[in-house]
Amino acid sequence: MAGEWIKFEASTPEKQEVFSITVAMGWDDPDLTVGKLLKVWRWFDQQTVDGNAPRVTSALMDRIIGVTGFAEAMCDVGWLISNEDGLSLPNFDRHNGETAKKRALTAKRVAKHKGNAKGNGDANAAGVTGALPKEEKRREEKKEDDNSASAAAAAVVVVDLDPAEPDGPRAAPMPPREDPPESVDPATILSVALRKLGVNATFAHPTVQDWATRKVPMAVLHAAVATAREQKGPDAKIPPNYLVRIVEDLLNPPAASTTAYGKPPAAPIQIRKPTGMDPKGTDESYEEFDARIAAAEAARRKGSNP
Repeated sequence: MAGEWIKFEASTPEKQEVFSITVAMGWDDPDLTVGKLLKVWRWFDQQTVDGNAPRVTSALMDRIIGVTGFAEAMCDVGWLISNEDGLSLPNFDRHNGETAKKRALTAKRVAKHKGNAKGNGDANAAGVTGALPKEEKRREEKKEDDNSASAAAAAVVVVDLDPAEPDGPRAAPMPPREDPPESVDPATILSVALRKLGVNATFAHPTVQDWATRKVPMAVLHAAVATAREQKGPDAKIPPNYLVRIVEDLLNPPAASTTAYGKPPAAPIQIRKPTGMDPKGTDESYEEFDARIAAAEAARRKGSNP
């Protein structure tokens, strides 16, 4: 077959893993997940030999896919493996690579050949006398085998990756789609927003559920992520639990026990008022009253000295 292509199982859109990834991403349309999965599988098929991508991180794969958190969601269902060495695609040799493609083409070619042979036999059946009982039994067994082979080949869909190639089958063009409807679940909305900030959060995480229930403002979460970035670095992974203490401090700041200079606040200044001295009324200012007090104290000290 001409052109680049990958093997795609017809039952994939209904698999439980697809639904789990869709829910983790906060989407309502599994078709959107299938499209992103095809993008991942195509990249591994074209850029790797054995399904191993050294030094490729989940963040880089998200950039390739075009959505944050998708690689992590694939890891959660076991369809992608992430470790310190990079990323790897499980069962790569079963579905990808030249060997897997040859097996898929062979199965499809054999099924087609058997289908043609069956059609020729039916066309010539009118001119053939009735079969003996033993031969009839063998024919029925062969018919069952043909049906099984045809069903197995029908379960494999070949997706052409070269739209410019005029030869060979291609996947039918997908109709234009509108953006999937936004979820109304507060935890899902919050988890999507956190993933855009680089936080590895899912809607089912207890911390995310708690913030959604308490209706923690997004401004507080933005500030908490910024603080965490200063502590862990701009590219570090931030789990929700790391933000718990920061968020609580932002929501309930500790009472200030010192001044801006790091010293306890001074006691309020008391107005000096010696016995027998009172302000002369509203006509005397505080400075004048303070000057009279200072003069009285100076006179008292002068009188007490020998």
